[in-house]
Amino acid sequence: MPRPRTRPPIRRATPCLLMLDLSELDEPTTLADTSAALPAIVPPHATDVERVVLNTILTQPDGLRVALTLLKAPEVFYQPIHRFAYEAAVELHGAGLAVDYLSVTEQLRTMGRLSAAGGPNAIATLARVNSNHDTETHCLKLLEYYTLRQVLAAAQQMIRDVQDSTQKPLEIVAKAQQGLSACVDAMTTRKAQSLNELYDPAFQAIQDAMTRKGLVGVPSGIEEIDKVTGGWQGGKFIIIAARPGMGKTSLGLQMARNAVVDFRKPGAFFSLEMSEQELAIKLIALETLCTASELTKGQLPDGVTLDDLRAKSKKLRTDGLLFDDNSSLTISQLRAKASRMKAEQGIEWIMIDYVQLMKGEGGKAGNREQELAAISRGCKQLAKELNIPVIAFAQLSRIVENRPDKKALLSDLRESGALEQDADMVIFPWRAEAYKITEDEMGNPTAGTAEIHIAKHRGGPTANPTIMCDIQYGRFYTPEPDWNSFHQVPPEPENKFPASTFEDDAPRSFPPLDPNKATDEIPF
Repeated sequence: MPRPRTRPPIRRATPCLLMLDLSELDEPTTLADTSAALPAIVPPHATDVERVVLNTILTQPDGLRVALTLLKAPEVFYQPIHRFAYEAAVELHGAGLAVDYLSVTEQLRTMGRLSAAGGPNAIATLARVNSNHDTETHCLKLLEYYTLRQVLAAAQQMIRDVQDSTQKPLEIVAKAQQGLSACVDAMTTRKAQSLNELYDPAFQAIQDAMTRKGLVGVPSGIEEIDKVTGGWQGGKFIIIAARPGMGKTSLGLQMARNAVVDFRKPGAFFSLEMSEQELAIKLIALETLCTASELTKGQLPDGVTLDDLRAKSKKLRTDGLLFDDNSSLTISQLRAKASRMKAEQGIEWIMIDYVQLMKGEGGKAGNREQELAAISRGCKQLAKELNIPVIAFAQLSRIVENRPDKKALLSDLRESGALEQDADMVIFPWRAEAYKITEDEMGNPTAGTAEIHIAKHRGGPTANPTIMCDIQYGRFYTPEPDWNSFHQVPPEPENKFPASTFEDDAPRSFPPLDPNKATDEIPF
C-alpha cells in the first residue's frame, strides 16, 4: 500500500529587517545610493498628440483659440521642436497676424529658433498631420501629461531636498506642499459660464442667506460687525490693522473664542508675537473677568480660587481652537500646516498675528516690500485654495500719530501697498481712550468703547460701527439692547469678580475700563 502523504511543516517567514545586524555591514546603504540605483524615468508625454494639436493650430481658424484657452504655458509641449512652434504661433497671434505654416516658419526664423525647431521641413510635416480630431480633447490630454511631469519633477525635488543636510524637515514638507499645489493648478481649467448656468445657483445662495438671516460666513460673535460683513466669507482675505495698544490681538482672540465656543466653527490662530501659553491665559482672562496680568502673576482677586476660574472658563476646554506660535513662519509653512489642519481638524477660518512678522521664503534677506507682497498674495491664494477666510492682523505706520484725529487710512498699512490691494476687507479698530480722547465729535463719552472702521469691503458696504470694549480684560462685545446708545457705559458692578460660586446660567456683567488701572495691563 502507498504510504499516506504527510504535510510538510509550515515555515514562518522571519521579518528580516528586525533580524538584520547593521554592525555586519561594511558600508551601510544611504539614501543617495538608493536613489542612484533607481532606473531613469522617461517623463510622461505623447508626441503624436502634440503633433495633432499643432496641426490644428496651423490649419484651422479656431485651433489656436481653443489651445490658448486650455494650455497655460508652452511647457505643456514636451518636445522642444513643438514647444518652439507653439511659442511662435502665440507671438503671431499676440501681434494680430495670421497663424499658418508659412508665418510660423518666418517667425521662428526671426526668433532665431528655426534650426532648433527642425527647419522648414519639420514645420511642413506638422501641417500635413491628420487632424480630424477634437482639439479640446487633445489639449486636455496634453495637460494631463504636463501635470504628470510636474508631479515627477516635484518628487525628484523632494528627494534632492532630503539628501541636502542643510534642509530642515519642515521646510522640505512646506516646499513639497507648494510643489504639489502647483501641480493642481497646472491641471485646473475653468470655462466661462453663461448667466443661464449661474442663475439658479445665485438664487440658491440668496435663499441660503435668507435662511441664515444674512449671517452666511463665520460669525465674529460681535453683532455690529456681523451686520456689516455677514460673517467672514470663505475665500476672503481680511486685514485687521492698528497701532500698538489698540487691542487688535485681544479683538482677534475674542472673535476666535466666539466662533469656536458659541458657533462651533473650528479654526487656527497663528501667533508670531505671543506664545501659546500667553494666548491661553489671555482667553482665560477674557472668560473670567480677570486681567491677564493678574493671572500671569498669580494674584487672583480676593475670594477667587483656582476652582472658580476653572468653573467659569470650562467652555474653553475645546479642541476646536488650534494655536501655532512659530515665530519664523513662512507662507509655504503656513500653507502646509493649514492644509493639514483643514484635512484633519476641518478648520473653517485662520487668523495670523501679525502678518509683517512672517518671513520670506528660504530665509533670504531681500527687499522687504517684495517679500511682504509675496506673503500677501500667498495669504489670498490660501484663502481661495481652502475656501476659508484668512484674517491677518497688521501694524500701521507711525504717520497715524501725526494726524490730529489719530485715525488710520488705507495708505498707512506698513511696508507694503500689496496688503491693501490683495485684501477683500480692511478693518481699523480704534480706541479713543488710547489717545486720552474723552469725547467723540458728538460729545458722547468714549470710555469703554471702540470704533471698528471697515475702510474697505469688496462686495459690501464700508461702515464705522461702535462696540463696547473692556480693554483691561481684552473683551469686545455688542452693546446691551437696553442701553440708550452705543456710547453709554454700563453701571459699575459691586464686585469686579463674582464670589467663589459660579452658575453657568448667571447673567454676565461687563464692567467698564478702570482709568486707574496700570498701563502694563493693557493687551496688545
